[in-house]
Amino acid sequence: MSSMKKAFTLVELLIVIIIIGILAAIAVPQYSNMVRKAKAAGAIPKLQQIVQAQIVYYMQYGCYRGDIGSNITIGNSDPALWGSLGLDVPNDNNFNYGFETSPDTIGVLTLLGNIPGACALPSPYIGGQWGNPNYYEVGITVDGKLGVELTDGKLQRWQ
Repeated sequence: MSSMKKAFTLVELLIVIIIIGILAAIAVPQYSNMVRKAKAAGAIPKLQQIVQAQIVYYMQYGCYRGDIGSNITIGNSDPALWGSLGLDVPNDNNFNYGFETSPDTIGVLTLLGNIPGACALPSPYIGGQWGNPNYYEVGITVDGKLGVELTDGKLQRWQ
């Protein structure tokens, strides 16, 4: 009687490795997209607060807070500036926040209709989106449009 050892052949192992590779190629981009959406969703309440504060300011003074000299640029951490809107400095590890009255300087606001709005750019800011696959901008305009601009310059609208 000869004893035969049972084992997988090289072809069977290669087929399994190829299948795992295909599944990983499908799953990793989906996972990255879900992580991006989760981070962006965390920025939305802060952006809505900024937009609402700016709308109230506009109703009182006839202009947005950024129109009167001190722009609320991305990453501005001046407590007096944010305090003039009744807000604390928006702060988290994922984004720098700001309000742009000239939206053509921020891609996501331009894509949402070139309307003033609040925006969040990744923190730390790494010199723009081109060539950085993890870069994306989140924005909300004063008329309530919400979107995310991805690294390829395409807009994902969220309502």
